[in-house]
Amino acid sequence: METEQEISFIDGAVMRTAEVANNLNVVESTIRKYSKCLEKQGYTFIKEPSNNNGRLYSKQDQEVLQEIKTLTDNKRMSIELAVSLVVSRRGGENQSSQHEAPRVPMLTDEERAEKFLERMHRNFMQENEKTKQEMKIYFEKNMRDVVENVMEDVVNSAVEKEKQRHKEELRLLREEIVNDVTKVIQKERKKNWFQRLFGN
Repeated sequence: METEQEISFIDGAVMRTAEVANNLNVVESTIRKYSKCLEKQGYTFIKEPSNNNGRLYSKQDQEVLQEIKTLTDNKRMSIELAVSLVVSRRGGENQSSQHEAPRVPMLTDEERAEKFLERMHRNFMQENEKTKQEMKIYFEKNMRDVVENVMEDVVNSAVEKEKQRHKEELRLLREEIVNDVTKVIQKERKKNWFQRLFGN
């Protein structure tokens, strides 16, 4: 005898992953990814015991998945943020079949808004921490390059100054030697002139 779940499946009240993926024009792995995120937010699906407890999807489940797809495609949102927004919008409505009561307790508008803000804050903090880490790594790498470049410039500048100083010292030494030699030559000339003049 067929169970109620099997009858629902035959009547088309529930669908398997492949059918939902085909209906939403996505690959099956995307539906599984969306579903996993929904389950983390407390959303539940009918399970098919005869098929490894695989998920079964109702029309409402498909609508929820369609909303998530629209947000991630058009708004360029992350899956986690889109799921949070959809779950918050629907206020915990979660009927996996027409015969089941909602599996998530109904929330007031205030509670929904508060939970949504909490999720947004948590997501923001996670993204902020991730960005801080990336910036830290980026600046550490770039500052290292900057320091190396500065050090290279400082060393090159010091070497150039030292070269100039030695060059100047050599010029002064050369001038001093030339002056000394000139004085010696002049002295010798004077001496020879006196010798010729006085015969000594």
